[in-house]
Amino acid sequence: MVGDINVRIGNLQQNLDATNINFNAGLDTRKSKDEVVNAKGRSFMEFCNDYGLVVLNGRTIGDEDGSYTFISTVGSSVNDFCVTSFEALQIIKKFEIQ
Repeated sequence: MVGDINVRIGNLQQNLDATNINFNAGLDTRKSKDEVVNAKGRSFMEFCNDYGLVVLNGRTIGDEDGSYTFISTVGSSVNDFCVTSFEALQIIKKFEIQ
């Protein structure tokens, strides 16, 4: 799933330890330049955890620092996300924000 989800999840983390998934392109800790977390963001992360989905932003080779996905004169944020299943993590090599 990729898109303008319009939530703010800041540096909220997901525990991937229990999945036993070999994630070669992954980082242990998800990072984000956007530190804001809102209620919709918390709900979105609960949804991802409940349905076995992983946020790739800030967790993969190519986006190690959690780059902004929206930049304007009034501010910047990460509100566009790429989310995948635990199983698909094994085939992901790189994810990059451009």
